[in-house]
Amino acid sequence: MSRIDFVTGAPVRYAEQVSELAKLANDTKRYIPIQKKQSAADIHHDEAKWENHRIVCHMRNYAANINTLMKRMLIDTDPSQLIWNEQETYVNLNQSEKETLYIFNQFKSLVEEMVFMLSKTPDAAWGRAGKHVYLGRVSVKQLVKWHTNHIKQHIQQLKETE
Repeated sequence: MSRIDFVTGAPVRYAEQVSELAKLANDTKRYIPIQKKQSAADIHHDEAKWENHRIVCHMRNYAANINTLMKRMLIDTDPSQLIWNEQETYVNLNQSEKETLYIFNQFKSLVEEMVFMLSKTPDAAWGRAGKHVYLGRVSVKQLVKWHTNHIKQHIQQLKETE
């Protein structure tokens, strides 16, 4: 039986990664504008031109997709990430009409869901594999690290567009 970290609930071996993931929502919140919706820049396919609202929408949509892959990796044998279209998801969920804080709260819930899931994941399961669209075959450990770093890049992007 693995030793458990009493702060995160995760196996001690992976507690630091789970803690880093858990901090993402708080790190993001300080850059959320009040009652902001889509701007003209948000319809660009080039994410370098997105404003804060669109960046937060991407973070929410990406987190939802990664949560699905992570769940599948923990229960299925060698699952593949669901391929999704960023722009279609944005339009289909009518995110342009929703306030940034509303989208952020969805993102926060997804992060909390992943932290809870990982806090219950035993050591042995962190090596389970799945297929990421860009990374190829990855373990749960690698996917958590990639996901955390990807979101941190967008937090930096939010900071720069503020």
